[in-house]
Amino acid sequence: MEKDRARQELRALLADPAAGFAALSGDEFFAALKQACQDGTANPALIADCERRITSHEVGPRELHQVLFAASDRHAWAGVRALALAAAGQVPGTAVAVVGLEAQLLGVAPMQVTESAADGGFTATASLERDGARVEGKAGYGGSKKTARQAAALSLLAALTGLAVPADDPPAAPRDFPDDPGLSPADLESWLDYEVARPSPDPEWATAVRPGKLTARSVYLLLFDADPRGWASARAAAWESLASTP
Repeated sequence: MEKDRARQELRALLADPAAGFAALSGDEFFAALKQACQDGTANPALIADCERRITSHEVGPRELHQVLFAASDRHAWAGVRALALAAAGQVPGTAVAVVGLEAQLLGVAPMQVTESAADGGFTATASLERDGARVEGKAGYGGSKKTARQAAALSLLAALTGLAVPADDPPAAPRDFPDDPGLSPADLESWLDYEVARPSPDPEWATAVRPGKLTARSVYLLLFDADPRGWASARAAAWESLASTP
């Protein structure tokens, strides 16, 4: 009943031509975005606010994934989808996370990456299984394996969504990964939901597992589903988070 009521309220909001979305919290905005994508609703105010949030770096992998894969009206969402792909290439690790969310939704194995050294740096090619076939992006180049992997994931995203990443003028050059990839607690939970079945976490994202960022579900996943050996450091953060909970 509660879910039905929330769904009705979201649909009423999306149907209101005078509705505004700028005042919504991150979770509230994502709920509205997700409902709009599920219903095929192309609310101009929602689309405009989504563009604003992407441009001002107020969204994460979950919002970008919705725009890139779930927005059914390709014409109405065309500009925002292009911005979303660009944003995935600008923030370190985001393209990898968005592909991970799609793999989780499809129920397939994680993105596969092949890497090799080349010209003082590295090249990487990423692929993902979809509808019984393997979709592969173009080779990405970077000064480190991390940046090459990010470029490869961005190219794979373009292949999966049918969007183009200009070869001569990419949206942004991938940067080296910081100590903290900058995931929100909700994004971290989504990533853990997908990643925790692996023997150990992707090292590019492992530093995001910190006590202050763990939701109750994230703690549960780490303590009950994660391999104690491969996930030792992350599980220690989960125990610390649990111990500090009033």
